[in-house]
Amino acid sequence: MKNFCYTLLLGIVLQGCSATAVVYGVPEPEWQRMSVAQQQEAMRQFQRQELINNQTRAAADKAREEAHRLSEKCQTQDMMSLPECQVKTRRRFGF
Repeated sequence: MKNFCYTLLLGIVLQGCSATAVVYGVPEPEWQRMSVAQQQEAMRQFQRQELINNQTRAAADKAREEAHRLSEKCQTQDMMSLPECQVKTRRRFGF
């Protein structure tokens, strides 16, 4: 009975995750019903979001590299006394 439930659940999840063709973030059937102006607007919005995603990834990569560089710099005992190597904490509620 337990295996049957797992199999049924897996089937439901896979059915819900079935691949639907997507054009610029819009499901294919909806894309076909859109006017040319709506399609162009969807393309502009998709490209704008892609630009934001790329900028966010680049900023995260830069921050990750900077953190790694700082952690390597602060590995030695004599460097730990530097101000930039001190652990910085923020209190959420100010107390």
